[in-house]
Amino acid sequence: MGADGDKKVFLQIRVGKNLKKAFEKACKQNDLTASQVLRAHMREYVDQYLGEQEAEEAPQGKAKAAVKAKGGKK
Repeated sequence: MGADGDKKVFLQIRVGKNLKKAFEKACKQNDLTASQVLRAHMREYVDQYLGEQEAEEAPQGKAKAAVKAKGGKK
């Protein structure tokens, strides 16, 4: 279970093969998994539009820092 007490679920998305490969490469170069980066982006997006209280759990420090360092917003 997650920090919020909810059971974890899977999220399926469709992206182009080249985008997926490039994204995975960028994640690997930052010593992060694709899931860590996507969760960090999702938390920031929720924070921006709904406020911090709506976020699922506290952001993972390393993933959040890497996202911000590479031009992520917050």
